[in-house]
Amino acid sequence: MRVIAGSARARPLRAPKSASVRPTADRVKEALFSTIEALLLFGRPEAEIGSEELWDGLRVLDLYAGSGALGVEALSRGAAHATFVERDATAVATIRANLAATGLADRATVRAGDATRLVHGALPEADLVLMDPPYADPRAWDVAVAIAEAAWLARDSLVVIEHSGRSSTPAKLGTLEQQRERRYGQTVLTLYARGVYDRAGAHDVQEGC
Repeated sequence: MRVIAGSARARPLRAPKSASVRPTADRVKEALFSTIEALLLFGRPEAEIGSEELWDGLRVLDLYAGSGALGVEALSRGAAHATFVERDATAVATIRANLAATGLADRATVRAGDATRLVHGALPEADLVLMDPPYADPRAWDVAVAIAEAAWLARDSLVVIEHSGRSSTPAKLGTLEQQRERRYGQTVLTLYARGVYDRAGAHDVQEGC
């Protein structure tokens, strides 16, 4: 597992030794961030894919963070700040170690706690939410709906959910519209947006290799 792009490119990342954590495969992460950047262009047409300008000022929330690989990737690419939420103590320690190893800790906050509870409270305002819950967690879509209704979610925002291909995906989550869905075996990435980012056209389903 490694950082794919940006200031910490190619840096190896630790994976927590915990049965409750399922790291996102590098090929899936690479496809995910390519899709995110394509959507970010709708809000920043003057920027270029792969540029720090595309990420400048973005505030990220990495829920069910595990190793923190998704939030670290966003920071490496130029996001302004990332908040990591994880309840597993081993994983929390791993996130802190990965932030230190990549030199990105000064733009990060790590919160130990249950995402199901914390999304209903006061969290830092977020433009991009990265959500990778346990596939068997029946509460995951309830959490996604709570995110869509949360006061801390920015008006122009993207929400990304990694989930099992066995679960159905709604076309809308409150004010969020589905924009992209990409499948990689049993893993599905579904991206929702509102505000400036929802001009991309919904329900673009692609099969990963």
